[in-house]
Amino acid sequence: MFTFKEPPKKFDRYNYNFGDLNSLVKKSYPGLGAEYYSDFMRKFGYTAFGIYSNWELKSDWEKYTNEEKWKYVALCSLYWLEFYKYLSDKNEYEKYKNQLKEWSKKNPEFLETLKQLESKERGDVNE
Repeated sequence: MFTFKEPPKKFDRYNYNFGDLNSLVKKSYPGLGAEYYSDFMRKFGYTAFGIYSNWELKSDWEKYTNEEKWKYVALCSLYWLEFYKYLSDKNEYEKYKNQLKEWSKKNPEFLETLKQLESKERGDVNE
């Protein structure tokens, strides 16, 4: 869980004026635990655990090359892109399954598609 000192700032998707590269590094935030999955991310920071978990940049992160900093920013961005894509896909998938249930009231063959999807969700070997 996150704690907040102030409400979230409104997201402006068209604001590309984030400042210089060091500002971008400071604003970039990988998934918690990134240092356990990537030696590269471990160079830049670590997950701090306590009352709440947070990503902390190490004090020496500024010594890295611009190329390394850009890679860090890109990897953080890609993580969130994939995470939000998953959330969006999961939401659309659930809507699709609900639609299959509705369609199957008039066309029972849609139940077979639904059963196949749910079987794959469970990881059934014999489909």
